[in-house]
Amino acid sequence: MPNLPDKNCRIGVYGVLIKDNRILMVKTQSGDRLVYNFPGGGIEPNESLEDSLVRECQEEIGAIVTVEKLIFFSQKLYTHSNFPGICSFYIYYEINCNGPIDAAKQGAKWFDLNALPLDQMLDADLEFVQFLKQKSTNSSHY
Repeated sequence: MPNLPDKNCRIGVYGVLIKDNRILMVKTQSGDRLVYNFPGGGIEPNESLEDSLVRECQEEIGAIVTVEKLIFFSQKLYTHSNFPGICSFYIYYEINCNGPIDAAKQGAKWFDLNALPLDQMLDADLEFVQFLKQKSTNSSHY
């Protein structure tokens, strides 16, 4: 991945790990609030999307993951005072994890797909959850 185009653009890549109808989320600080989102984060210069996701998952859940397939993409232009004029791209991949997850590392927690902490999630993640719920009613997978 080449260097990011400019400081007003942020590309984030996130892992979706679902087991037994539960989805893994982590607690993070976003501006002035604590939120739950999916393991992942911003890519670093010259880092591929997949390499970034593997690195972020190691940092956030203490696990080595394999990146499976792209499942969702979203773009948001923020006007919030903490992130003025930032255009963010959110890329969600299905991931697999064969080892243990360190829940204490970043407040990792499993949520039932029908009981997600919607009031503690970012707009981009809410958009993805809406997509996920729609897909789960239409099929057994993405």
